[in-house]
Amino acid sequence: MRTKLSQFWKEVKRRNVHRSFAVYCGTAFLIFEAANLIFPRWSLPDWTIDILLYILVLGAIITIIVSWIYDVSPEGIEKTRPVEDEPEKAQTEASRSWKIATYVSIIAIIGLILFNILSPGWMSRYERSMENSIAVLPFDNLSYDAAELWFTDGISDVIISQLSKVTGLQVIYRNSTQRYKEKSMSISDIGRELGVNFIVDGTIQKQGDRIRVVPKLIRVTNEAHLWSEVYDGNYEEEIFDIQTEIAKEVASNLHTALSPEEKDKIEHFGTDDPDAWEYYLKGNHLMRELTEMNIWKAIDQYKQAIDLDEDFAEAYAGLSYAYFQLTSWDVPDPDFSLIPVAAKWAFKAQELDEDLGEPHYVLGAIEYMHNWDWKAAEKALKLGMELNPNVIWGRTLFANFLSFMNRFEEARTISEGSIELNPMDPFGYLELAFPYFNVGDTLKGIELLYKSLELHPDFYNAKYGLALYYAEQEGEKNYAYDYCQEQLELFHNDLQKMPALFM
Repeated sequence: MRTKLSQFWKEVKRRNVHRSFAVYCGTAFLIFEAANLIFPRWSLPDWTIDILLYILVLGAIITIIVSWIYDVSPEGIEKTRPVEDEPEKAQTEASRSWKIATYVSIIAIIGLILFNILSPGWMSRYERSMENSIAVLPFDNLSYDAAELWFTDGISDVIISQLSKVTGLQVIYRNSTQRYKEKSMSISDIGRELGVNFIVDGTIQKQGDRIRVVPKLIRVTNEAHLWSEVYDGNYEEEIFDIQTEIAKEVASNLHTALSPEEKDKIEHFGTDDPDAWEYYLKGNHLMRELTEMNIWKAIDQYKQAIDLDEDFAEAYAGLSYAYFQLTSWDVPDPDFSLIPVAAKWAFKAQELDEDLGEPHYVLGAIEYMHNWDWKAAEKALKLGMELNPNVIWGRTLFANFLSFMNRFEEARTISEGSIELNPMDPFGYLELAFPYFNVGDTLKGIELLYKSLELHPDFYNAKYGLALYYAEQEGEKNYAYDYCQEQLELFHNDLQKMPALFM
């Protein structure tokens, strides 16, 4: 067997099959690398890259067959002679010419690989071109009815939520995409700011029982429309099917295969009652602005959703989060008597759907901020992260908890992930600043706090962080003094209502 293999390999070398294959691989590698950069600029669809790959693989097989049968000589292409008919000198000359071509191919391949490794800027662009990062912009409301804004925002939120359930997709959180509601910027500029390669945009029209949704999937680099569809239907009967179909089509056009579990998750809305679902979306819409009045209105919407469907776990989770917000410093007068109420509805949501992440975040927050049970807090927050890592307020809370426990590296990792999911949210930069301050990288911490204020100039927490820093600096105490004056005015000089400042 060994003799036969050595004879076969000897014949392969004599016919220069291995060198033909090496030269072909070098050339194919160059072609494929160039196509990955050029095809998107030509607005060619993604499947053209796949077709090219299949052609190159087929070409490799043909190259092996042809190089076995034929040889290249000074007289041209001719059928390979039997070994006993080939002069020794010809063999040597052919060998040298093939060696040169082989070495050139190997050097080219190695050079490109090293270039990829040693050029992080170029490589990051290449990786981003292959990465399925996507943002869903608020759809345009063509109903011309301000009362229907909850619906247009709700559709975008649901599509974001459904796409976030797909492994392999990095979906930007809605807080960041809401900034582009008016769409005064180009798609390419929005994509660059958000750090994504694809954007879902579209329009919604609702008149009576009829709805029309027109989604579009757009590539950021050249604003090419990769997919679009018109969905017309009856609101009561088809709204769930339309949203499910949009999420599936977007994933399909990004060449993301859905597992049976992911399909089930995308098709799950928590309720089959469109009216209950409508109240739930209205509650979510109100919770975007965490004013005390809006929170109470949201609670009323969630309760009406539950009245229509008492098994609607997502509505109980929304109710729990709303009550918890009334106990936080996001409202002027926190009511700590509502903590048991928030916990009650969180437990109810868990009972109905153990896969929901939001109730665990609420219970973890209660253990952390009110019960001071660090072990129980970490267990609940970690489980929330495992079940749904796309809940930004939950991630932020977990990062804050880890910083409080002096686990700064873990806190930094979670905060960096939050910024990737929600790059226009000031909280992510604020939480990321704390680990840097605590490990002694003050300049980076200050930079992150100013970035947070750039996104939200009146952000209380970021100002508080800067005030703490400047209070300790000689000759820089004016910022801290001005901050204290501002807070006194905000709380009408009532020190009992103010959070503790400088201890």
